[in-house]
Amino acid sequence: MARPPRFDPALAKQRLRQQREAHSAPGAHPARAVDGPRTSTDHLVLDPAEIVLEGSYVRRHVDEEELDSLRKSIVAGGEVKQAIGVRQEGTPLEPRYILVYGMRRWLASKAAGLSRIPVRNHGRISVSESLSLQVTENEARVDPHPVDTAVSYQLLVTEGGLSQAEIARIAGRSPAHVSYMRAVGEAILELDEEERDALCRSRDATVPRFQKIAPLRSIEDRVAALRELFEETAASTPGQPRARPSFQAALDRRSGAWSVKLSYRDEDLVRDPEIASKLELFLEGQLARLREKIRPPAASDAPRRPVVWEIDSPT
Repeated sequence: MARPPRFDPALAKQRLRQQREAHSAPGAHPARAVDGPRTSTDHLVLDPAEIVLEGSYVRRHVDEEELDSLRKSIVAGGEVKQAIGVRQEGTPLEPRYILVYGMRRWLASKAAGLSRIPVRNHGRISVSESLSLQVTENEARVDPHPVDTAVSYQLLVTEGGLSQAEIARIAGRSPAHVSYMRAVGEAILELDEEERDALCRSRDATVPRFQKIAPLRSIEDRVAALRELFEETAASTPGQPRARPSFQAALDRRSGAWSVKLSYRDEDLVRDPEIASKLELFLEGQLARLREKIRPPAASDAPRRPVVWEIDSPT
C-alpha cells in the first residue's frame, strides 16, 4: 500500500494564506444562502453543531471577553469571514467533522446562532498533520499565547512524532526557542484544567518567564515554578480564584533526592473535609516511607528518633 505524502509545512502555510484571502473577499461564500447537501470535498458550509472538539487540541483556554467581542462582530456581519479547519472521520455517508483550528470562530458562531459557517475540510489527516496545522494557525496570530505555543510544541513531539528541528521549520522559529518552550509545555500538560486556565490568565505567563523555567532539571520543579506564576497573579489580583491545594512527592532519579511540596491554606481544610483527609493520608504515607528507611534493625535497642515536621507559616 502506497504511503501518504509527507506533510509539507510550507505548503500548509501557503494554503492557509490563500484560504484567508479567498474568504476575506466580498461575497466569497454565501454562508446564509446555502442549504442542503454540500458538493465540495474541500471547502464546505456546515452547521457549527456538526463539528466536534475531541482528541489533541492545543488551545483550550479562550478569554470570555474576547469571545463575546467576536460573537458581537459575527452577529453584526451575519457570517464568519474566515474558514474553520476540520478533519474527517467516519464513513462517506455518515462523516464526522472534528475541529482542527479556529476554536474561537467556532464557539462564537455557535453563540451567535449561525446555522451555516465556511469550513475547510482537510480530510483524513494524521494526528501529526492536524497538530502541525494548529501550530501554523497559532503562529500566524498577532500575539499567540505562550501557553498555547508551549503545549503545541510538546504535543507535536509526543503525539505527532516530530523532531524539534521539524517543529522549528513548521513554526518558523529557532531550535532553541522550540527546545525551551517544549520543556515548559511538558510541565503545563501536568497541570489540571483549572490550573491551566489560571496560568493562561496570569500576566506573568510570558516567553521570558518561560525561558527561566525551562532549564529546571525535573518536571516537578517546572510544574512548581508554573504554579508560582499564577499564584503570584492570584495573590495580587482581587477576586482572582486561588490555586487549588496540592500535595506532591517526587523522586529525582538522577540525584536520588526526594522533594515534597505542600500547597494549601487552613481555610481550604476547614471548607472541604475531603481535602483535609487527603492531606492527612499524604503525610501519613510520607512518614511511613521515612520510618521504613530509618527504622533500626529489630535486634537493636537504639531509640528511634522522632520525625518532626517543620511548617513555615505564610507571611
